[in-house]
Amino acid sequence: MDGAPIGTPTLNEFYAFHQCVAVLRPGVPVACRVTPGSGLSGNQQRIYFYRTQVLGAAVQPSIRVNNQKVGSCVPNGVFYKDFVPGNYEITVETEVERKLTLSIAASDEKYIRCYITMGFFVGHGNLELVDPAEARRDTQNLSFIKN
Repeated sequence: MDGAPIGTPTLNEFYAFHQCVAVLRPGVPVACRVTPGSGLSGNQQRIYFYRTQVLGAAVQPSIRVNNQKVGSCVPNGVFYKDFVPGNYEITVETEVERKLTLSIAASDEKYIRCYITMGFFVGHGNLELVDPAEARRDTQNLSFIKN
């Protein structure tokens, strides 16, 4: 099991559903544009959080941004949150806490991969900032997790 409920859309399907602009008239094709990050206003930034790994599937630590829970590190899952520009501390915690700090400008997009490594009693959650091109490839077939 991949950790996502049956029928959960992939991120690409989510983009297609939410970014599709259609004029429904007989004989006119529906035109859709799938664009990550569209819909952001000029004063917002988007942070995507994802996990491609199924190893340690039972370990799904909470992800916090500036000490506020925004979601969980779910196997084969992806979600995003929008924020105003600024400095952010992202944390994930099991036996140990891991931190990632970043600064983001307006209309910026960041991708953070969560992954699990071996721990003494339970796996450790880890965070890694990923290049957008690589992250888009990574997240193509992941299930969108609504938080």
